[in-house]
Amino acid sequence: MTGMEITLRDVYDRVTEIGAQLGKIGGHLEGVDQRLESGQARMSDHEARLRALEARPAVPESLEARVSGLEKLAWKMVGAFAAVNTAAVAAEWLLWAHR
Repeated sequence: MTGMEITLRDVYDRVTEIGAQLGKIGGHLEGVDQRLESGQARMSDHEARLRALEARPAVPESLEARVSGLEKLAWKMVGAFAAVNTAAVAAEWLLWAHR
């Protein structure tokens, strides 16, 4: 069995390489941390906007009153149309019956 000799210089060189690699990894981790912080700030902003939207009434009261008035008018017109149509059919039937 042959022996392998590792000098202090080999150990020093290897530790220096590992230190340089750890420095690169630390730089990457800082970048990831900054992106996570900005992502959380953006998510917090979106969440605040969603909460504000959820707090608003679905339909403003002024619009609800206008739509309600239009619906009432539409049903009144349907009723008037039905009455006029019924009267026209009755008149047509009377005219046809007395020929």
